[in-house]
Amino acid sequence: MKVYYAVIDFIVCSLTLFLSACIVAEMDDIPIKQVVHQRFPDGSYTFSPGYLDEMIVLSIILSLLIVNYKYLYIYLLKKWEERQNRKYRNLQYQKRNIETQFEALQAKVNPHFLYNSLNSIAGLATVDGEKTRRMALALSCFFRYSMNREQQVMTSLKEEVEMIQTYLEIEKIRFGELLNYTIVLPVEAEHYKIPRMLLQPIVENCVKHGMKSDMTTLTINISCSISDGILLLSVKDDGKPFPENFIPGYGIQSVYEKLELLYPQHYKIELDTNIEKDFRIYLYSSSPTD
Repeated sequence: MKVYYAVIDFIVCSLTLFLSACIVAEMDDIPIKQVVHQRFPDGSYTFSPGYLDEMIVLSIILSLLIVNYKYLYIYLLKKWEERQNRKYRNLQYQKRNIETQFEALQAKVNPHFLYNSLNSIAGLATVDGEKTRRMALALSCFFRYSMNREQQVMTSLKEEVEMIQTYLEIEKIRFGELLNYTIVLPVEAEHYKIPRMLLQPIVENCVKHGMKSDMTTLTINISCSISDGILLLSVKDDGKPFPENFIPGYGIQSVYEKLELLYPQHYKIELDTNIEKDFRIYLYSSSPTD
């Protein structure tokens, strides 16, 4: 069928070019046919030259070039579209794969946090009923906030900070004035996208390991800054330092796994324990790489 269409295109193109050449020849008084003026006994003759043969040959040659170019263009365009469609399908597959892996990570982190929170509520239940009620309501608010965004892999820094504030308010109900915190978020960084619940496990780790029975107070400082296109997220606390053989729990491990999943080779993590614990995350782009 393709050969049939190609032959039709060739014939139509040849006739079009030939008729166009005839029209131009007539307009410019160019002879098309050869005209014999006088014949001699020896067989020679005088004539005016015509260009019919040249016009036919040229029309055929140009038609072949045009038709070949058309079908070569169609072929290359089809191959390009196939590559684009294949690339799009691969990207969609990668996106679904990342979302699936991210949700698998999140499905493990949320029960981990819920388990710790319920233990805190259980510990307060026999001591302070009012605090227990407030903490249960705050926990409900936290999970409602989290579940409303559970289909999102990425969230803005502003939303992440709001979630962190809700979490810290839950812990303040438990510890009261023993727990203090500050959050610094510049306006220009509010809309930067980061993996959802990236900072919460780090902050939770500060409370879990920093707040010991012999501590008078625990202060957590969370800051975000942008410099030369690099987003720096810092979580500091002045609690107990990590032991030398410290092994990160699943919450912190999930931070590494999320960044490796969404920012391969585009992030750096530093942990400073000299004066105060400082967990720093450097993101070299505001969104995951493709």
